[in-house]
Amino acid sequence: MRFFLKYLALLLLSLAGLTWYIPFHYDMEYPQPAGPRFTDEIRKIHARIIEENHVEVVLVGDSTLDRSVDETLFSEVIGQRAHMIRIPASSTALWYLVLKNILIGETTNPPDTMILMFRDTILTLPDYHVSGGRETEIDEYATANEDFVVQTAYLNFMNPLEIAAEQYLPLYGARRRITDSIESYSRALLPGLFLSCGVECSARTFGDVFINIENINPDFSQGVLMGEEENLYTSRALNFDAQIGRSFLPELIRLARESGINLIFVHARTLTFPNLESQPDGLAEYKSKLFAYLAQNNVAVLDYSFDPRLPPEYFADPLHMNAQGQAVFSRILGEDIRNLIPR
Repeated sequence: MRFFLKYLALLLLSLAGLTWYIPFHYDMEYPQPAGPRFTDEIRKIHARIIEENHVEVVLVGDSTLDRSVDETLFSEVIGQRAHMIRIPASSTALWYLVLKNILIGETTNPPDTMILMFRDTILTLPDYHVSGGRETEIDEYATANEDFVVQTAYLNFMNPLEIAAEQYLPLYGARRRITDSIESYSRALLPGLFLSCGVECSARTFGDVFINIENINPDFSQGVLMGEEENLYTSRALNFDAQIGRSFLPELIRLARESGINLIFVHARTLTFPNLESQPDGLAEYKSKLFAYLAQNNVAVLDYSFDPRLPPEYFADPLHMNAQGQAVFSRILGEDIRNLIPR
């Protein structure tokens, strides 16, 4: 019993010491606000491109957009200057910030049209692709005051105990920083001793070897992608009525309308479900409700889910088109969009 009490006292003293030291070491507030903290450093290159080139149409999306549309060819077809903001593994939290802070906040003359490419239930899943290291990328498009994003994408999915731990237990609240520091120095230990390669050098080398897309086994990469896609088809994700009020979609529509931007949604064609019969139960009903909601809000949507003009041979993998598919789809999309944008 005495040994246990000593152990407990030592544990509490260590916890108290860390509660003081961690906020001091990482320059954290105490108590710390729950959820991620963002800075005011916004990536402004897209705003500069839009301003300098008098861009009239902006396309926003993830790698599906990147591999589906050729910016130059699309611009030629619509007869207007277009610019693509393609952010791999992005989703509605980041797309909302692009609209609010880049197209509206950083441009003197916002583009006339914003085209947002999505697939299936992404538009009403505010917590999709916002964690696991993606906070850093989101921060590139966020200001220091993004309470709506923090609440909608993070706090709404945390229980009261998690929120309290993030606020009052720095060992938990700074867990990602602590882990990153440990990993960084552990990777640099041996290279630093034998190769004079410190923390920055080893981090750069690690990125070149393990994160470079050319070094990733395509089968492994595709397996990870498809594993994450399963989150789009859970019973929660397919419940449109329950999700719409908690999502970024109403705010995307409101911001675009108030700023005079013509918002157009484009449902991408993928091979996740190559035909109507292969869809999971509930997805057809979800899409029907989504398209009805967009129509009620006078927002145009183009659906290429099962377009026969985009056969399987146009795809490099279930989510991404090859060069031939990109060329064909760029023309198809351009011709359809031309009828929906101001002339």
